[in-house]
Amino acid sequence: MRKDELEKIKNMPKVVLHLHLDGSLRPETVYKWLKEEKKDITLEETRKKLMVNKDCRNLNEYLQKFDLPLEVLQSEEHIEQATYELFQDLAKQNVIYAEVRFAPSLHTKKGLTYDKIVESAIKGMNKAKEEFEIDGNLLLCCMRGEENTISNLMTVAVAKKYLNQGVCGLDLAGAEALFPTSDFAEIFKVAKEQKIPFTIHAGEAARTREYKQSIRIWSKENRTWSKMFRRYRISWKISTTRNTIRSMPNKQFTNESNRRKTSYRRNL
Repeated sequence: MRKDELEKIKNMPKVVLHLHLDGSLRPETVYKWLKEEKKDITLEETRKKLMVNKDCRNLNEYLQKFDLPLEVLQSEEHIEQATYELFQDLAKQNVIYAEVRFAPSLHTKKGLTYDKIVESAIKGMNKAKEEFEIDGNLLLCCMRGEENTISNLMTVAVAKKYLNQGVCGLDLAGAEALFPTSDFAEIFKVAKEQKIPFTIHAGEAARTREYKQSIRIWSKENRTWSKMFRRYRISWKISTTRNTIRSMPNKQFTNESNRRKTSYRRNL
């Protein structure tokens, strides 16, 4: 792509609807936090821990790059700062609206409550919204995995509490090939009952099967896909470049800026 084309895209007002907080940290900030904890690490080593290599082969390998962010995002101050800096960076790219997602259940290792976690992220986001020309909301992720029912229900509860106060809905994230969407139907049944909008990662690893299971969360009706989408107002978020990440040569990518996927959102 030519330089003038890149500049045109940079200056274009944009909306970002799929962005993970823990996949979007500044390496310099993470490095600073690690040095404050007396960790023996360089900035370059920090970058490598936050980035996938060009030969990344699958989603599970990709998800390992979230380990370090989750290690450092265990305090109110760090969550607030990370959220603020992300919205600041987005504003510099002329993003006018963004929905940033993260899983509260993954930030409790040092005793933070779900309320404190979400409040910290809202605080950082609102501070950025006051200082820069950007608007946004948060999506709270339920997680695929074993024995996640209680933590996922707690995520649903906190999403309901802060809905329309900085939180706009729920998500389902994690290793889709290992934990199919159908395993979490009951979680989203609760979300539907409480009228909480949600989106579901689908098709990153298991392809068509997960698309169908995501749709069936809404209804068991024997309808064509197109009719189901119209009836339940389900929208697509798709990137045609998502599946090329495994074969792009001679480059490294930050973990979130190239994690492109298809997901479904249900707007109530």
